[in-house]
Amino acid sequence: VRCVQETVTTYCKNCTIFVSLCDLASGSTYLYANKGVKYPTLSSFDFAAASPTGEILVISPTDPIFNNSVNATQGIYTIAIYGARLSTYSLAITTSETCLLYTS
Repeated sequence: VRCVQETVTTYCKNCTIFVSLCDLASGSTYLYANKGVKYPTLSSFDFAAASPTGEILVISPTDPIFNNSVNATQGIYTIAIYGARLSTYSLAITTSETCLLYTS
């Protein structure tokens, strides 16, 4: 299993975050994320996309992990893309509000 990791920071306090993965080659990539800097694994993660094709991971301020926090979605997220083999992909991260996202 191969893995690529990305980190993103959002400054919007209560927006929905959309992480879109388009696998351009193999069609067998999986998308996971954690709030914070903890690296998501196949068995330990806060968020996961529903299917391995046309993946869209939605992080909502109403997700149980946020426990009704006022600044629910603000912060750092660590995103992991897992696949059985090398692949070419496109990753897009957007929000429901106009706010800045930074990747590193």
